[in-house]
Amino acid sequence: MKTTSFNMAVALAAFILVGFAGFAKAQTPSERGPGPRQERPDLFKALGLSEEQIGQIRAENEEMRPKMQEATRRMREANRELDRAIYADTLDEAAVAARLGEYKAAQAEMAALRFQSELALRRILSPEQLVKFRELRQRFTRQREDAQRERQESRPQHQPPPNPN
Repeated sequence: MKTTSFNMAVALAAFILVGFAGFAKAQTPSERGPGPRQERPDLFKALGLSEEQIGQIRAENEEMRPKMQEATRRMREANRELDRAIYADTLDEAAVAARLGEYKAAQAEMAALRFQSELALRRILSPEQLVKFRELRQRFTRQREDAQRERQESRPQHQPPPNPN
């Protein structure tokens, strides 16, 4: 349960930061073209961010982008190597343990970078904006949970084949 909550928090943080990165470009809806971004609220507008705050978020995103890209690359590579070690023709448990350690380190690095980004954003927001931001996060989480629940409920339930006896 804690892992699920942690994963949801990390996913939410990533969504928020990606959303802020997209909105930091100050595009109008017509410039963005069709797609899911148009369905998202304009977070900068909803929070009432000043031009200075938007500039700070842009700068933070520019600084973090290459770090996140590199950490993502390392995580993918660690995952790939762990998979290779697990499914190698000959099982080498020491190699699996080493690859698992590398994967955990890459995962920890990704989480640390995401939380650093959230902390940087938190420092930029005023107390009033923080309250609004929390409300938006809660709303997003509820919508995501509802959508996930709907997907699960709409899946056909696996039924065993009929008994031939």
